[in-house]
Amino acid sequence: MEWKPKFWISFLLGIIVQPFVFLYLNHLGLFSLYLCVSIFTAIVDWYFSSYLTLGLVLVIVIHSYFIVRHYNICLPRAWFSKWWGLVAIHAGVLISVTLFRAFLYEPFTIPARSMNPSLSVGDYIVVEKQGYGTYGTFGVILVDNDKVKPELMQKGNVYAFYPPNMDAPHVARLIGLPGDRISFKGSNIQLNGEELPISFVSGTTHTETYQEVLANNSYLIQRAIGVSHSFSDAYVIPDNAYFFVGDNRDNSADSRLYGAVDGNRILGKLVLTLKPNDFTLKTSLSERTK
Repeated sequence: MEWKPKFWISFLLGIIVQPFVFLYLNHLGLFSLYLCVSIFTAIVDWYFSSYLTLGLVLVIVIHSYFIVRHYNICLPRAWFSKWWGLVAIHAGVLISVTLFRAFLYEPFTIPARSMNPSLSVGDYIVVEKQGYGTYGTFGVILVDNDKVKPELMQKGNVYAFYPPNMDAPHVARLIGLPGDRISFKGSNIQLNGEELPISFVSGTTHTETYQEVLANNSYLIQRAIGVSHSFSDAYVIPDNAYFFVGDNRDNSADSRLYGAVDGNRILGKLVLTLKPNDFTLKTSLSERTK
């Protein structure tokens, strides 16, 4: 049976679902090619805040127009070009992306200065979620285990989590594990009776930068001159709970404010950060210094 695609349908599909228009046009190879290109342009737009995707939409619409105009009506129509095939493949791709973000890796952007100087406002980060037990994406929790695997929680690493009674994810550095005793002497952290070692790095009129060492991690922290948060009483971290502190020690909402974070609120560990308009990739967000 002879069949020819309609231009108005291909135009709408090219605008709304971009590469999937080539399934309707009976070209599985072009769909695969443009899907890869679409993923690449989406990553570029996310990283550089560009509008490359808009240009790709224009290319797809023009390309689909020429395919419709010169379509070979003798070409057998494959199952994926029919409406139910389009819906099935599109649903499969969406489900795959959602599951990848929910259970494996999810990207975020840094909205606040609480992790200066390690992470800045606008930085792009990727969180590894496998094994942490709290799985979800786009604000929807799909699986919520009672506990996170203790071996995944390492002092000095940076994690994403939901603070108590909050729905927005936070990012901060893990300072204390269950059973640890933590207190602050001025701006210095005392963990199990010992003060974390720090060394001066640099300073400005209003802030000072120090290098702090915890476990096997060495990272930079920032302090505001003349400001100190009081947390003098020793606090013993409860079972299945974790104490997080921001690197911007005097301008951070963290466990000093809302308390320890339950293990079933941990989303995952930060494994990658991208600085806007900077091609430098940092595969360890703990900013190890030699």
